[in-house]
Amino acid sequence: MSAVGADVHVTVRPTVLLQVADHYDRQARGAKHKRVVGMLLGERRGDSIIVNDCFAVPFDENQSDANVWFFDSLYSDTMADMHRKIHAKTLMVGWYSTADRSLPQDSKIHSFLEDRYGPLAYVAVNVSIDMDADQESVRAYR
Repeated sequence: MSAVGADVHVTVRPTVLLQVADHYDRQARGAKHKRVVGMLLGERRGDSIIVNDCFAVPFDENQSDANVWFFDSLYSDTMADMHRKIHAKTLMVGWYSTADRSLPQDSKIHSFLEDRYGPLAYVAVNVSIDMDADQESVRAYR
């Protein structure tokens, strides 16, 4: 799956989408308004980002207050370090969430993560679409 932003082209490997769907299935299925969040790993080539892997991150948010959310950055740092030990050239290239639309807190989460990890892409994966309908299942933002 590829998406083109204003200044970057993001390619997400199919196995990554399966990992995101599995993360959602294990954690949020049946929970009303629950989404899951994780980090995207891969490489940058010029104005392109190739997402080869991902990992889930403990996350929670208050649906009624966009200013209240929790992202376990210590867990994320630990997982990123472990991935770097196995794949030295792998970079943190973005983050994902299972959302069918952009939420008010997404820009705050994105700013928090970019302050911590540098420039990142945000990939929203809609896991609740009807595959027969003409809907976008993945959107990438910068």
